[in-house]
Amino acid sequence: MSIKVSLSGNSKVVKFYNLTRLKLLEGLDVDIYDLNEERDIEEFFERAEEFAQSGEAEELEDVIEVRGLNPEEINEAILTNPNGNEIDIDIDDFVLENLSLENYIKQVKNANIGDIIYLRSEDGDGTWDMVAEYDESEEIDPTNIKIAYFNCASYMDTYELLRESFYEPLCDTLAVDKLSFENIDFELEEFIFEPIKIYGELYVVKEDLQTGDKIIERISSYRKLVLDESEEL
Repeated sequence: MSIKVSLSGNSKVVKFYNLTRLKLLEGLDVDIYDLNEERDIEEFFERAEEFAQSGEAEELEDVIEVRGLNPEEINEAILTNPNGNEIDIDIDDFVLENLSLENYIKQVKNANIGDIIYLRSEDGDGTWDMVAEYDESEEIDPTNIKIAYFNCASYMDTYELLRESFYEPLCDTLAVDKLSFENIDFELEEFIFEPIKIYGELYVVKEDLQTGDKIIERISSYRKLVLDESEEL
């Protein structure tokens, strides 16, 4: 027998590409671009987006991908009990557990000083089906279901959020992949996602001269809308 939780609503898929490690690809050699010049930033961005769309980057380098669901824009939430009975549930009934994004993007933080990171943020409609095996047949109490939550304010102050804005797309979203009941972890059965808007941003890994820590700083104020199908809906 199994428990199933199905959620649908506004979702986000955020991917991080270390472009410096991809510089062997033709046309993506970081060294030939002056990223203090808007013209070079524009050209470099276009090349990065081409590789992201083609899937070539994934073939040569692992891409960090993090997904989230906006708790304020959930269209449907259904719990299928072990006996097959389906009930509508309120996401507010779930127990929220704070989850640090650091656990997901530590590979970004481990990049070398000077590495260029391309962030691709996809925003659209997502449907998540999560299942867990369960030995009992009776209906379960949805208030005992736990779901992780990217609550950036719990471990970052306003200055940190502004300085490292690559966190922003995922802050205050639900990490549906981290769903549990009692001591049972749910597994993702299916995730269907249709992006409506896609943004791209370029970042560079720098050293904080005061603390010696690595910081990831957006290059200029460059943030480009790659895809916008919202007006067609």
